[in-house]
Amino acid sequence: MMNIREYFEELYKQAGMNEDKFDKVLELEQEVYEMDDESFERWAIENDIDLTARDEHMQELIVTLWGWDMCGD
Repeated sequence: MMNIREYFEELYKQAGMNEDKFDKVLELEQEVYEMDDESFERWAIENDIDLTARDEHMQELIVTLWGWDMCGD
Protein backbone atom coordinates (compact mmCIF):
# COMPACT_ATOMS: atom_id res chain seq x y z
CA MET A 1 0.00 0.00 0.00
CA MET A 2 1.25 3.47 -0.81
CA ASN A 3 0.05 6.99 -0.15
CA ILE A 4 -1.43 9.15 -2.90
CA ARG A 5 1.75 11.14 -3.46
CA GLU A 6 3.79 7.96 -3.90
CA TYR A 7 1.15 6.60 -6.28
CA PHE A 8 1.29 9.59 -8.61
CA GLU A 9 5.07 9.95 -8.30
CA GLU A 10 5.38 6.37 -9.54
CA LEU A 11 3.04 7.04 -12.47
CA TYR A 12 5.03 10.15 -13.44
CA LYS A 13 8.26 8.17 -13.15
CA GLN A 14 6.85 5.46 -15.42
CA ALA A 15 5.74 8.09 -17.95
CA GLY A 16 9.27 9.44 -18.08
CA MET A 17 9.88 11.84 -20.90
CA ASN A 18 6.95 10.55 -22.96
CA GLU A 19 4.77 13.65 -23.27
CA ASP A 20 1.56 11.74 -24.08
CA LYS A 21 1.92 9.43 -21.09
CA PHE A 22 2.88 12.32 -18.83
CA ASP A 23 -0.21 14.28 -19.96
CA LYS A 24 -2.42 11.25 -19.25
CA VAL A 25 -1.07 11.07 -15.70
CA LEU A 26 -1.75 14.81 -15.29
CA GLU A 27 -5.32 14.29 -16.51
CA LEU A 28 -5.85 11.33 -14.17
CA GLU A 29 -4.50 13.26 -11.20
CA GLN A 30 -6.86 16.15 -11.95
CA GLU A 31 -9.81 13.76 -12.37
CA VAL A 32 -9.03 12.16 -9.02
CA TYR A 33 -8.73 15.56 -7.36
CA GLU A 34 -12.16 16.56 -8.68
CA MET A 35 -13.93 13.36 -7.55
CA ASP A 36 -16.66 13.51 -4.93
CA ASP A 37 -15.76 11.92 -1.60
CA GLU A 38 -17.46 8.59 -2.25
CA SER A 39 -15.88 8.14 -5.67
CA PHE A 40 -12.50 9.21 -4.32
CA GLU A 41 -12.62 6.70 -1.47
CA ARG A 42 -13.66 3.92 -3.86
CA TRP A 43 -10.82 4.86 -6.24
CA ALA A 44 -8.34 4.83 -3.35
CA ILE A 45 -9.44 1.35 -2.27
CA GLU A 46 -9.27 0.03 -5.85
CA ASN A 47 -5.75 1.42 -6.24
CA ASP A 48 -4.51 0.36 -2.78
CA ILE A 49 -3.97 3.95 -1.62
CA ASP A 50 -3.56 4.54 2.11
CA LEU A 51 -5.67 7.58 2.99
CA THR A 52 -4.57 7.43 6.64
CA ALA A 53 -0.84 7.91 5.98
CA ARG A 54 0.63 10.95 7.71
CA ASP A 55 3.66 13.08 6.94
CA GLU A 56 6.15 12.27 9.68
CA HIS A 57 7.31 15.89 10.09
CA MET A 58 4.05 17.82 9.86
CA GLN A 59 1.80 15.02 11.18
CA GLU A 60 -0.76 16.03 8.56
CA LEU A 61 -2.52 13.48 6.40
CA ILE A 62 -0.59 13.05 3.16
CA VAL A 63 -3.84 13.11 1.20
CA THR A 64 -4.51 16.56 2.68
CA LEU A 65 -1.05 17.78 1.66
CA TRP A 66 -1.64 16.37 -1.84
CA GLY A 67 -4.95 18.23 -2.00
CA TRP A 68 -3.23 21.45 -0.98
CA ASP A 69 -0.64 20.87 -3.71
CA MET A 70 -3.40 20.35 -6.27
CA CYS A 71 -5.21 23.58 -5.41
CA GLY A 72 -2.02 25.65 -5.08
CA ASP A 73 -0.64 28.10 -7.63
